Amino acid sequence: MQISMLKALAIFCFFNFSLKAGELLPDSAKVDPQRNSRSFVINNITISGNNKTKSRIILRELPFKAGDTISQPDLDAALLQSKNNLLNTLLFIFVRIDTIPFFEHRIDIHIDVKERWYIFPVPIFEIAERNFNTWLENPDLRRASYGFYLIDENFRGLKENLALKVRLGYAEQYELTYRIPYIDKQQMSGLGFGFSYNRNHEIIYKTFNNKLLFYKNLAVYVRDEWTGRVSYTRRSGLYATQTAELRYVKSSIEDSVVSLTKDYFLGGAKSFELFMLTYAFKFDRRDSRIYPLKGYYFGADFVKQGLGILGNENVNLFYIIASGRKYWQLHNRFYFGASVKAKLSMNEKPPYYIQRALGFGDYVRGYELYVIDGQNFALLKTNLRYQIIKPRVLHLDFIPTEKFNTIPYAFYFSVFADGAYVKDDFYYKTNPLTNNWLLGRGVGVDFVSYYDTVIRFEYAWNRMSENAFYIHFTSPF
Repeated sequence: MQISMLKALAIFCFFNFSLKAGELLPDSAKVDPQRNSRSFVINNITISGNNKTKSRIILRELPFKAGDTISQPDLDAALLQSKNNLLNTLLFIFVRIDTIPFFEHRIDIHIDVKERWYIFPVPIFEIAERNFNTWLENPDLRRASYGFYLIDENFRGLKENLALKVRLGYAEQYELTYRIPYIDKQQMSGLGFGFSYNRNHEIIYKTFNNKLLFYKNLAVYVRDEWTGRVSYTRRSGLYATQTAELRYVKSSIEDSVVSLTKDYFLGGAKSFELFMLTYAFKFDRRDSRIYPLKGYYFGADFVKQGLGILGNENVNLFYIIASGRKYWQLHNRFYFGASVKAKLSMNEKPPYYIQRALGFGDYVRGYELYVIDGQNFALLKTNLRYQIIKPRVLHLDFIPTEKFNTIPYAFYFSVFADGAYVKDDFYYKTNPLTNNWLLGRGVGVDFVSYYDTVIRFEYAWNRMSENAFYIHFTSPF
């Protein structure tokens, strides 16, 4: 299971629920019909509640600055967008923005924030499965790993992310990452660094009948893997971000894996080494990054695997992944969302080691227990939601820390339908779901709260007339 899911569960157990509950607090800046034709000069912007976060990180998310002249309708929209932008930094539990008359047509703006808890020493107890539902199919605690995950999500109060992961047991991993969002005074450029070492007693070596086949040897480590990466990020405005990343990967497998399949690294190779270059662009105007209800998103990744730098690079692959998402409020408590994602690859056989389509991060609901490999795919997801319980706040007075004693929550009922098609030119003969339409539908209940907590309980049907109950810990798209 992924660390993000474990983090959510750990927080859940300690009553650290949340999400876009910042909208629960009313702002004083409401539309006044008598002032709609008026304009205001922003005299000063003040901030309170940011005990750790530097003020410039907050000011970076505002679509206005001191000295700007703005009309009343534009001001109302800008204040709402400012709140959403600040909540989407994932630095704050609540945000309140007030306008204060200063003199004639001049106003002050005051921003009050309640900061999240930024340092998480999370104990690790992971099961080697793609998701929680595949583990429920065959529960086995012998495939468990343990350790700790230490992360500071607001290092130095500058939104820097510093993380250390130590995982022992079934799947060993040591990882250190550091992300600096801004390295210049204009707060547009950022850098990221990462290093990890993994070794496993068991690995996936093949997909057969759209199920993963594992090879295990407790006497030796079946695979060693080293990864290093460096990235540069450019955020020139509020909503568009470009990232370029250079990644180095070196991996080796035990002889027994080669005897089972020649396609793991291709050609029966025992080792694999390459450089990988990625350019990513995203434009994000969603009201919430964690559980969006309104707005839209577009993203595209251009990936080149194998740059010809190393003498033993036998991979030369290029692919593009693009996605678009749109969210509407239909009426009062009704919301609708749709997502389209597609991958287009060069028609060259990839090693099984790096081939991915559906079944890991992306999936059709109702097919959670299957893996559909391929070089190209198209995926459509749709959701109709009804807000059962509007965002509310539960106050736990017996908890002294304000970061944990105010718990916002909301519940949604959803009806969904998904569809996808995966094209595979190389491994399809033993995987019947590949090169076929995949259709899934169902109903569910979603719980959302803070500290990025989303828990979805869904009942889904697929095209094969299979139906089952599933649990997920992220928004569907």
